[in-house]
Amino acid sequence: MRFIFSKGRRMEFFPARSRPQSGRAEFLCKNYGEAIVPLSRYLDQHADDDTVRSELGLSFFQIGRYEEVVRVLDPIKSAIAANPELARAYTTSMAKLDRK
Repeated sequence: MRFIFSKGRRMEFFPARSRPQSGRAEFLCKNYGEAIVPLSRYLDQHADDDTVRSELGLSFFQIGRYEEVVRVLDPIKSAIAANPELARAYTTSMAKLDRK
């Protein structure tokens, strides 16, 4: 079992095996590095979950792993323009990698 804390307060309680939920909780608490493994595992099994894909891409962006941002967000390129945060992460990552 695991508690997720934000600013000293317990926000949620998740069993350790509840991977998508724990990854999303880590993402919401801005623990981006901790969110990557559970979100990646979930996305490997549920490739059509665009919400988890977006959260994983943004997590990679927040820790400066730009190659992974592009790899994760490429399948939803058509939806990126509708989300300013995703658009910023994707275009900045492309620029950092010197791609057009």
